[in-house]
Amino acid sequence: MGAIMIKFIFLFNKIGKPRIVRFYDNPLESQRITVQKEVSNFCLAHSKQEGILDYKDYTLVYRHYGNLVFAAGITEDENELAVLELLHNLVETLMKYLNKVSEADVSFDRPV
Repeated sequence: MGAIMIKFIFLFNKIGKPRIVRFYDNPLESQRITVQKEVSNFCLAHSKQEGILDYKDYTLVYRHYGNLVFAAGITEDENELAVLELLHNLVETLMKYLNKVSEADVSFDRPV
């Protein structure tokens, strides 16, 4: 079995409140909370709309969409640009499902 290359994908708002959180390597609950807070603070501290940053043992790939930030933690084996495209495709899929990607729609899973 190969190593997990995408460690987590987060969706959070501009004040750092998590909206969607998915871990793919099953860390302890205390580690999950710490990573969520640190990643949201790290992404929000940078003014760029998208970026690729080093974060602990991961590469952090993030992209801002309106009031929401999509972020993924990946290993060095993963292609950063492919993950940026994955995040964009996730947004496009949500737009087709919800007709728009707003924090309220994602939080409450309600079609518009």
